[in-house]
Amino acid sequence: MLGYLVPYVHLVKMAEDFGAPKTEAALLISYLAIGSSIGRLISGRLADCKQCNRFYVWQTGLLGISVSSTLVTLASSYKWLVVYAFAFGFFEGCYVTLNPLLIRDIVGVDKFAYGLGISFFTMSFTRSAGAPVAGWMYDSFHSYNAAFLFTGLVFMVANCIVFLVPLLMEKSKRSNLCEKREVRETDV
Repeated sequence: MLGYLVPYVHLVKMAEDFGAPKTEAALLISYLAIGSSIGRLISGRLADCKQCNRFYVWQTGLLGISVSSTLVTLASSYKWLVVYAFAFGFFEGCYVTLNPLLIRDIVGVDKFAYGLGISFFTMSFTRSAGAPVAGWMYDSFHSYNAAFLFTGLVFMVANCIVFLVPLLMEKSKRSNLCEKREVRETDV
């Protein structure tokens, strides 16, 4: 995701721009990490629950990242940045934890290593580009609002695209079922 690393790279400077001392600004990354740890534990537990659809839990993580990154532009004090750091971390934890499970669900166990490798390969480019793009936006607008709005927008678009995955998986299952029927009919 293009905006994934933006909070990790730019949130401390954003807090300093709000007038927070460097030590308090640096603590935001700790709040983000605490939120992420809690999000990972909860989403991992939900992924094991038969009543929960882990795909929807993952999508909730994407949506939470999007909404929190958009709303942080309304922050008026350091305490709201703390709320954002924790919220972003929590939803990021949900997103990151379930990525490998969903890749396995989509490509199957036999192609899991390949699917995970392709996923990491493609993410490496977008993740590497996000923070510099956000820095360029800050230099251009002299505010982090555009960078965090951009992050929110990227995750919202990703979440919209992800709505297609269940439809494509269903189509693939139907296609595979038809192929199996054709093979059985030709064997008879």
